Amino acid sequence: MLMTKLKVFYDGSCHLCDKEIKYYLKIDKRNLLEGIDITNPKFDPSHYGLNKEQVNTHLHAIDEEGKVFSKIDSFVEIWKRVYKNQVLIKVISNKFIRFLADKSYIVFAEYIRPKLPKKKTCYNSECSL
Repeated sequence: MLMTKLKVFYDGSCHLCDKEIKYYLKIDKRNLLEGIDITNPKFDPSHYGLNKEQVNTHLHAIDEEGKVFSKIDSFVEIWKRVYKNQVLIKVISNKFIRFLADKSYIVFAEYIRPKLPKKKTCYNSECSL
C-alpha cells in the first residue's frame, strides 16, 4: 500500500509531546511525516479546517488527501508510516486494547497534559512559554 505524507500537529511546548513526535520524525526513513508545532505563532489551524481548541486538546494529523485523524487514530497513521513491523497496529486493532488506549489517551490529553510544565518555544525572535 502506498503511503501518503502526513502532517502531524503537535504541542512543541509539551516536553513529552515534543520528544515523542521528534522521535517519530527522526526514524521516518521514507520522509512521510511533517511535524507542525502548534505553538509556532505563524500556525493557523483554520488553514487545515481545524480550530485552536481542537489542536490544543488532542493530537491531529492530516494526510495528503485531506483526511483528518485525531487522538489514537493519529498515532496509528504515524505508526503505519514509520514502522516496518506493524505490531503496534495489530495490537491496537484489538477492540479491548483500543478501548483502553482511547480512554487512556483522553485522560492524558485532557487532564494530565494541561498540568504538565511547559517548555519555552522560540520561532525567530518570538518566544512563548
